[in-house]
Amino acid sequence: MARCIIELERIYGVRQGSAGIPQPQNAVQMTQVDIAKELGVDVRTIQRLLLQLNTEI
Repeated sequence: MARCIIELERIYGVRQGSAGIPQPQNAVQMTQVDIAKELGVDVRTIQRLLLQLNTEI
């Protein structure tokens, strides 16, 4: 599931922090909170899964 979340973050342009290349005005900007709501899980669950995936690699 963590790999799916990473792919969703890539598709929706979720970034860490506020710095970076500005997105076009018509681009969909989602956060981990939005992805969590879409998947029906808690944000902490997403963060825990991503942390576990990063430690495995």
